[in-house]
Amino acid sequence: MRARNRFAEMKYFTVIQQYSIVGSVVCLLIFFAVRNTSRTDFFGRALLSGSTIEEPRPFAVEIVGEVRKPGIYSFAHTVQVSEVIAEAGGLTENLVVPHGFTAGRVLNGAHISIAREPARCAVSLMNPAKRFLYFVPFNINTAVIEELVLLPGIGDTTARAILSYREHNGDFTSLDALMNVPGIGQYTVKKMKPYLTL
Repeated sequence: MRARNRFAEMKYFTVIQQYSIVGSVVCLLIFFAVRNTSRTDFFGRALLSGSTIEEPRPFAVEIVGEVRKPGIYSFAHTVQVSEVIAEAGGLTENLVVPHGFTAGRVLNGAHISIAREPARCAVSLMNPAKRFLYFVPFNINTAVIEELVLLPGIGDTTARAILSYREHNGDFTSLDALMNVPGIGQYTVKKMKPYLTL
């Protein structure tokens, strides 16, 4: 009889055990809910959403000077200067920028400088390190040594070999043509491709 009572008592969980089980189930539910929710990272690139990978926002543009929120912004497509200014919170007070300047379209990796003097407003390129950080591909036919040395598997010597090959043979017709450069093989080209364009 005493043994049967002990068995009956063992069938039930204690209050602490019940709370532990419920807590574990809630944590698992939260984990899977968060894991399957669409999110974006610090740079505006989409992360996992369920079992699919969303397209990243491929255009990064830096804007500095007379705007309310200078910085680097990501876009899903090419944009006009005016759109980047709007994303940066607009111009500072009492500032007028020529329409011809704001209507211009900017390329991926652009650096926009807004100055108080309209003639000093300019569009150029972000520095190579920032473009690399924001996944802006370098054009293999115009890239300079400061850009090439940032590529994975490429040091100063190989970067100079690429420039030398380009000078003697003209522009590359494909990224696979990099294998014609002494010191670059198929594995190196495969690592470089995501960071390059023609």
